[in-house]
Amino acid sequence: MATWGARRTYPAVVGTTVTLAAVFTASALLRPLIPPPDPNPVASLPGGFMAQAALQRIHWRTLQDQPFAEARRYDKPVVAVVGTVWNQTGRYFDRSVLGDSEVAERLNREFVPLRIDSTIHPEWAQGPFPLAFAASGVDPGWYVVVLRPDGRPLAWLARSRPDQKFDFVSFQTLLTAAQNGNTPAGTSVSADLEAEMRSERELLTGSANVDGADLRFYVSSLLEGAKTPYGFMVNGLARLGPWEWRFLQAAGFSDDVASGMKRVATSTLIDWKYGGFFRTAQGLSGGQRYDKVAVENADMVAALSGIAARGQDPFLTAVFPRVWDGVLAQFWDGEKSWSCSWADPFVLSRNPWYSVRPSQTTNPSVGFLRDRLGINPSTNPSMVVRIVDPVDFVSRASSYDEAFKELRKGSSGNGPELSGEGSTETVCTLFARLSEAARLMGDRQRQQQIACLLPSVWQCLAGTDVVIHRQNPDILETPFLGDYAAFADAMLSQYLATGDERALGSGRAVLSRALSLFDSGTDGTWLAIPRERRLAGASWTGLPSVVDGARESIEGQTVRLLQAYSCVLRDTDVGETFKLAAQKAVGRYAGLSKTIRFGLGSILLATVETSRDQYCVVTGPGAVGVAAKLNAAAPSAMVFPALGGVRKDLQAKGDGVYLCSSRGVQGPMKVEEALAALASTP
Repeated sequence: MATWGARRTYPAVVGTTVTLAAVFTASALLRPLIPPPDPNPVASLPGGFMAQAALQRIHWRTLQDQPFAEARRYDKPVVAVVGTVWNQTGRYFDRSVLGDSEVAERLNREFVPLRIDSTIHPEWAQGPFPLAFAASGVDPGWYVVVLRPDGRPLAWLARSRPDQKFDFVSFQTLLTAAQNGNTPAGTSVSADLEAEMRSERELLTGSANVDGADLRFYVSSLLEGAKTPYGFMVNGLARLGPWEWRFLQAAGFSDDVASGMKRVATSTLIDWKYGGFFRTAQGLSGGQRYDKVAVENADMVAALSGIAARGQDPFLTAVFPRVWDGVLAQFWDGEKSWSCSWADPFVLSRNPWYSVRPSQTTNPSVGFLRDRLGINPSTNPSMVVRIVDPVDFVSRASSYDEAFKELRKGSSGNGPELSGEGSTETVCTLFARLSEAARLMGDRQRQQQIACLLPSVWQCLAGTDVVIHRQNPDILETPFLGDYAAFADAMLSQYLATGDERALGSGRAVLSRALSLFDSGTDGTWLAIPRERRLAGASWTGLPSVVDGARESIEGQTVRLLQAYSCVLRDTDVGETFKLAAQKAVGRYAGLSKTIRFGLGSILLATVETSRDQYCVVTGPGAVGVAAKLNAAAPSAMVFPALGGVRKDLQAKGDGVYLCSSRGVQGPMKVEEALAALASTP
């Protein structure tokens, strides 16, 4: 046995091992000195979702790169990944699937990969199947669609269940099936996608035979959803959005809305350190994660104010100022607004008291916070506060305030990352909803606070020809209906709060321009972008947007504003034009309430307002204050002051309140008489 021969190899083995260890050690020590690879070029483009792809090796195209022209030239399918930075599913997919080198290589070789941030291009937010999207409970804010070079969809991928996971294998299977012209089972839309698209187009453009709105059916569906515990969760998502709440209020179900709002406010859907409401989604480790959306929070504040203004529930009244202040502080820094942020343990720190664990501080108020506010660091690591006892919260309001102050002093951790400057739509909608909420609550201090941000809204108006532009003109040059509607909304809110005729005139001019740009002119169909400016090869992006997403639907908002402006400008040619346009659009879209059960709150709120067609006009000194008082008592009613050139016919009749409808004018009334009349309105 060659014992000594074997031993001769020991020095070589030991030397090799030591050498390798030295190399590995040197590599580890020198790794920080190695320059990182260049970030993906798409990361420098506007939008947090684009920046999220910084480490990927996919040769992303953007909409400006004419991806469908390239796809036709090389006969390759287009893989469109559409998302927002706040969507957790999208963040997970970017890390675990699109970060894989094999996936990147295949996408670069066999497809035309297209990446779209839907906060920058909101006309893509609802995808090619908005009705199926809403009806199936798909997680909003992210999806993948594989398209043929002519723009027709081959396969569709979106998260519709809390337990649904997307991995390397399933995505590769989807790509293979799309190349073979088949749609695999398990995707969000498993039927023939072309037939599905044709059906959606017929419903959304009015080609299908759909009866009028069945509001009773829709109300019963919403009330059923409102009774669901834990914040109305369906598939891990909060399905009743702000405009469902507002629709129920307008339909006369204020008591149900009040009890439902209290249930939301005492769930983990509300973040008490910021005062904002969260969109919730299942976390990667099985726990809850919370994504925050600026406009949705502002919409929720306005919905809450409609109930809190009645003063019938001390808890909701106490909730309102915290929510209002939190939304303003979180999404508007005094000069700019920000589109969204999220509670994610891996983002960069901005606010030093965003995420704190009670075990990390010795402040004596922590026990109070844990016991009374329901904070449990093991089950609630993101420190979202749940109000366990609403009665105790109201009776010990000062103690709660002190506890929050102490928590903020001693806390540390990660804060939300601002994902980018808000668009015109975000800026104007934030202003409109916060202004509206302060007005309904009769809160003069907060009205003045939000009025200081009016210059940010005026910046969205370009030139003297009432053209609306994005705050960053490089983001999107194509006219977008949401920008026009949001600006008109902000101007209407300013007029109702202050009687500012300049604001009313600007809003009227912008809404008139929107009629000429986005209305089909024949059937009441509104398009998010003009027909002649739609992208070649992706005609479905021009479908009407009537389903509520993270915010009020574009068509719902436009129709609601047309009706509101027509009331203020009644007896004028412009007012009559707006009224007819609103009625035409309502007749086109309201019947969709029989197609889907959730997500139509905005268009049906406009339906109620158009069909009821009743409003109050206040004339004389102090008209703005009297109108605000009436609105606080009847927040779902349309009440406005008549100043300057507005309703001179009623101003000539004398000071007071006039109740107007298609049946005629009653008045002048005293405030008490008008309140009684509004209270008796169905």
